[in-house]
Amino acid sequence: MNSRSRVLLVSLAALAGVCLTLALGRWQLQRAAYKENLSSQMEVRAALAPLPQDAVLALAPE
Repeated sequence: MNSRSRVLLVSLAALAGVCLTLALGRWQLQRAAYKENLSSQMEVRAALAPLPQDAVLALAPE
């Protein structure tokens, strides 16, 4: 393996590493946005009034 092919191989490996790092960073940002949305939905639902006992019992199968 000559010097030029080694440089090309190292350059391609570095490029692959940069692409992988960018993809993982984007995935983390998307996941953070998803989790923030989920958390806000849970806060909204937690603030709702509880269901009356009769309504809950009506949902149960007999």
